[in-house]
Amino acid sequence: MRCMRVLLVTVLTGVVLLLPTTPTVARTFFSFGFGFPLTYPYPAYPYYPYYYPPPYVPYAYAPPAARLQCYAGAYSCPLAAPGQIGDACACATPQGQAWGRAGN
Repeated sequence: MRCMRVLLVTVLTGVVLLLPTTPTVARTFFSFGFGFPLTYPYPAYPYYPYYYPPPYVPYAYAPPAARLQCYAGAYSCPLAAPGQIGDACACATPQGQAWGRAGN
């Protein structure tokens, strides 16, 4: 029985060593348990080009909106709060508040 086992191991070892030398298709390879396919390589996937994002363009600088002025007689001052042309407003003067109208 031991003789039969030695003969079987010898024959299988010879087959394994001679197997890569047999004529085979170029797509196949024998890997001895390492590697992935035994018959066909991975399928070819189409190449998709990489699209780069557009460059960052900062917002253009815009000057601040023209602020309204309060015209109160001989005095003028910028409006502290937003308003419309013609609104009533007041300017601080050395004598106190001077009332007037908003305008450009």
